[in-house]
Amino acid sequence: MSGDTLECMSLSTATLSDAPNPAATYVTIAAAAVRLSISTTALRARCRRYARREGKDVVARLGAGIVAYKLGASWRVRFPE
Repeated sequence: MSGDTLECMSLSTATLSDAPNPAATYVTIAAAAVRLSISTTALRARCRRYARREGKDVVARLGAGIVAYKLGASWRVRFPE
């Protein structure tokens, strides 16, 4: 499913359109690598190096407020707003 389809699905209900979309704040490694102007391989390696366990979560604080979260076998990255 494309991102446009998911956005339309979340906006189909009035209560959902008023709530912030938490999925919109996290980007994939590929999208984060483009935004940071580095390769996906380098970003994954950096996430592995900085990975720390915080409770049940694996978190990599990459600096400048950028945080990566391990979700299963993949990483999601959050940029500061």
